Amino acid sequence: MLINAPYERLWIGLILAIFVFLALGFSLGALFEGPDEAAHYNFVRYVQANRNLPPADGDPYGQFHQAPLYYLLMQPLAILFPDPNFDRAELRENPNHAYDITRFGNDNKNLYLHTRDEAFPYRTATARAVHVMRLASVLMGAITVWLAYRVTCFVWSEHPYRRILTVAIVAFWPQFIYLSSLINNDNLMFLMGTASLLLMLQQQANPTWKRAAILGLVLGAALLTKASMGLLAIPIGIATIIDKRLWKYAILTALLTIAIGGWWYVRNYVTYGDWFGFNAMFIAWSNQAINPDGSPDFAIGLSRSVYAYSSVWARFGQGAIAMPLWIYRVFDYLLIIAGIGLIGRFIRGWKNRQTIRVNVRQSVFIAAFALVWIGSIISAASVATAGNQGRYLFPGIVAWGMILALGIDTWFIRIPRAIATAIVCSLLIITSLTALFVGFYPSYRALPVPDEIARPLGIRYEDTAELLGISPLDLQGYPGETITVELYWRALESAAPTLQMYLHAINGEDVLWRDSIPGNGNRPADDWQPDETWSERYVVTLPVTLEPDTNYILVAGLFDPTTGTALEAFDGAGNSLSNTPFIANLTIIAKP
Repeated sequence: MLINAPYERLWIGLILAIFVFLALGFSLGALFEGPDEAAHYNFVRYVQANRNLPPADGDPYGQFHQAPLYYLLMQPLAILFPDPNFDRAELRENPNHAYDITRFGNDNKNLYLHTRDEAFPYRTATARAVHVMRLASVLMGAITVWLAYRVTCFVWSEHPYRRILTVAIVAFWPQFIYLSSLINNDNLMFLMGTASLLLMLQQQANPTWKRAAILGLVLGAALLTKASMGLLAIPIGIATIIDKRLWKYAILTALLTIAIGGWWYVRNYVTYGDWFGFNAMFIAWSNQAINPDGSPDFAIGLSRSVYAYSSVWARFGQGAIAMPLWIYRVFDYLLIIAGIGLIGRFIRGWKNRQTIRVNVRQSVFIAAFALVWIGSIISAASVATAGNQGRYLFPGIVAWGMILALGIDTWFIRIPRAIATAIVCSLLIITSLTALFVGFYPSYRALPVPDEIARPLGIRYEDTAELLGISPLDLQGYPGETITVELYWRALESAAPTLQMYLHAINGEDVLWRDSIPGNGNRPADDWQPDETWSERYVVTLPVTLEPDTNYILVAGLFDPTTGTALEAFDGAGNSLSNTPFIANLTIIAKP
């Protein structure tokens, strides 16, 4: 069954619209919780304030070493939405950030502490400017999705469902959607990578001087987006070498690439003795270096690249927000299905060489374009501690989408392709919606108090807050078991922003000992409003060394780590409970 052009455009338009909806949804998240988002915003503000590029080594834990194009493109928005008082040093870091990055939930996933002023209608200049700049990122992501469709139309002119499947994989890839909602030069890098793929494919098919010039301009702009875009030389170089028709045009492409992007690399070498600016990065961010001299250690890089696999699919924030396990399983199975499909397609193609027509040059280029970014992850993980990021794969996201779509499409031989494509697209949409509404949003919100509290307490901590109760009613667990404890609070008045809550087993620190900014890091005390309520949820794995029939006394309260003092507690009758208010016993039982 063939699909007509208007119907196909309807599919693509719907996919693009849903992508924009999802990306806009992610863009409403808390400020600066994306990878290095505060540092990228700081770069934009520096250029606006100083009308010059910053010193590459001038911002500790920052991004001043990055290539400048993205930050220059953000200047019109920076001018229209000024933020003269922004100071990244004044952002309040969460002292308990990333308590357990392997666990799903809201327990201190936020790097910074946030207040109501950041929420709509965005009372602060910073909040307004950040959300507007995030819209520019959403636009870049949407253009990347559209370019993905253009690539598939060029390569698979007779396979409409394969085209739709590829675009859906790209558009509903949760990590790509998330990154498309943030202030980050990665968004421009993904766009430039996809544009380079399309232009090189067109040049392969019908080389002209005009295409060679346009390709050179785009590659030069790509080099000004991020230093890692120099890796484009590998797949484009391979495609050029194996096709003699491209040799004479390659000279013009190379000259224009160097003319557009080369000056920044020369500047790095003259200033820092390093073409790519890595020396400057390690000067500003010395604890990032795997080796003190900045040299790579590929054994470490390979071992650390395992984390990149989960983060390439869906891991948000500063890597602390994991998704429900089934989301990763969906992509595991899609990858396995695609892999088996590709192997089967290769075997059939080998047996039927006379009937299966493959554009070898095109296939080699697309494969090289996809695989080179795996090398990018391993290389980055070998030199920098934060280099094992799955997002480094996304300059080649369209090539990967095509590879996955080709493998999955192989299974559709005996299935109506319209139905099969709709099923896969729907599964990807459900996965992305779950990532946004079940995984992402709740991670930055305090939990509500239930209508019924298992064990009411009514403990008052001076005039600041009241501990309403605890759940479960009978707190017990066996050695090695993971238990959940919830405390329910009511604010009486706002307090010092440094105020923390504690839940301690006073006769067993190794059993349960948690301190946290209220709301599991999401409700700082200076943002409290009288009578608002929330839950604190603590997920605890009991040590396997505990002895059954042992009781541990749990106490909970509020303290200020800057002064080292705890708030005095009072029971419902107004009697002082001193600074160690008993709330429950934790009983260790024998394993069933």
